[in-house]
Amino acid sequence: WRSGCRAVDGSDAAAAAFRSVRRLLGGTGVFSRRLLELRPVDDLHSPSGFGVFARRAVTKGELLMEVPIGRVLWRETLDLSDWGVDLPPNSLLSEAERLFLSLAALQHRAAAGGQGGDSVFGDYARALLLSSVPNSTVFWNIDQLRWLEGTDAHELTVHFLSRIAHVHSVVPQATELSELKVAFAQYHKRHFRLWLGGSSFFPDRVEAAMLPGIDFCRHQEGVAKPSFNKARRSVQLRAVKALKAGEELFVDFGMRDQTDLVVGAGAPGDSSAGVLMPVPLDTDPNAGMKAKILEQLRWPAEVRLREDETQELRALRLATMPREEFSAWSVGALAAGAPLAVSRAFRTEVQAHAYLATECGKRGTAAAWRAL
Repeated sequence: WRSGCRAVDGSDAAAAAFRSVRRLLGGTGVFSRRLLELRPVDDLHSPSGFGVFARRAVTKGELLMEVPIGRVLWRETLDLSDWGVDLPPNSLLSEAERLFLSLAALQHRAAAGGQGGDSVFGDYARALLLSSVPNSTVFWNIDQLRWLEGTDAHELTVHFLSRIAHVHSVVPQATELSELKVAFAQYHKRHFRLWLGGSSFFPDRVEAAMLPGIDFCRHQEGVAKPSFNKARRSVQLRAVKALKAGEELFVDFGMRDQTDLVVGAGAPGDSSAGVLMPVPLDTDPNAGMKAKILEQLRWPAEVRLREDETQELRALRLATMPREEFSAWSVGALAAGAPLAVSRAFRTEVQAHAYLATECGKRGTAAAWRAL
C-alpha cells in the first residue's frame, strides 16, 4: 500500500481509507463503522486491495451504503479547473478520459499535501492513495507486452496506452504520465456504469461514475448492484441477501471477461469469466437502427463465450438478422424472449452461428500459432 510515497501497513491503510470515506460522506451519506469494516485482502483482482465486511448480521434489503449525487465523481461533478487542470478547447477528451484525468489530478494534489483544490473529493483522493494499485498491463514494459501479442488484451492495452499518452499530451504539466497510468488502472477496475437520472434529451442515459466507498468492495457477478434513488438524489447499495457478521460484501461492477481481467490486473481470473465477443454491426445496412434497439433494450453489444455455454445470443441474433427478416415481429419476439419461428428467421440463425464459428476459429488459430 502507498500513502504519498510512504509504505503503509495493510490494516492501517484500511482503517485510514475508511476514515477518509467517512469524512467524505459524513452527514450526507451512509458508510457506518457500526455496520461495515475494511480489511486488506490478498487478491490480484481486488479494485483497492481491500474487502468490505459486515460487522453485524445484515438483513436482506437493508441499506448498506448511500452516496449522495454530489459525492459521486461523474461528469456533473468534475471541476478540472478547480483541481489545477486547464483543458484547451480542442482537447477532445472522452468522459472516461476526463474521469481518470480527474483522479490523477486529485491524487497529485493530495500527495503534495494539498486538499484537492478545496474539493469535496480531497478525502476520496487520500483514500485512493491508501489503496493498492492494480497490476494493469498499462504498466508492463515492451518485452512483457510481447507475451500478449495476437490477443484481445494486447490490442486493448495498446489502445489504452495511446489514449493515456494523448491525455498527458493535452495537459503535460497537470500530472505525471505515471500518475495518469495509476489513475487509469483505478478507473478501469473501480468505475460503474449506471443510470443517474438521465437528461432532458437522453432520459435513459447510462453514466460512467466513481462511487466512493462502494468501489472498495470486491467484484462478483449476480450480487448487489448500486442503483440511483431519484427521490433521495443518491446512489444506494442494498443487501440482496442476508449476511452474517464477518461475512464479506461483494458488488457487481458489471460484466468482466478474461480480457478485462488481464488488462485490469495483469492476470486471468476464474474460468467462468469467459470471453466477450462484439456483435457484428459495422457492415450491416440497418446497423444504426439495431444499435438503437440494443441501447433501448439495454442489451450488451457482445456475446459471452464460456466453457459450457454462449450467453446473450439474442443480441447476436439481432445484429446478424438480414434485411428480409428484420421485422417488427422478429425483433418483438427476441425482446419478449419468445422462440423465433424457423420459417421467419432461418437466415438469422445460420448467420449467427456462422459468425460464432468463424470468430472462434480465428481465435483458435491465433492460439495455436502462439503455442508454436
